[in-house]
Amino acid sequence: AAGGCNVTLNSGANISQAANSVASGGTVCLNPGTYQWNGGSWATVDKQSMTTITPAPGVSKSVVSIEWAQL
Repeated sequence: AAGGCNVTLNSGANISQAANSVASGGTVCLNPGTYQWNGGSWATVDKQSMTTITPAPGVSKSVVSIEWAQL
């Protein structure tokens, strides 16, 4: 995968769903935009090793925003 990303998301995508879909130890990369952590439902991620969520290669942290959508 590009730049060590197992999956790369675009603005509006569900981060918790992506984190659950990658293998333990995987990396979820984010393109510029705003993301919700749980997408309107409770989200639990249970992995054997850390899953990394990071801006995609070449993307500045300043153009990525993660919002917590609390029910």
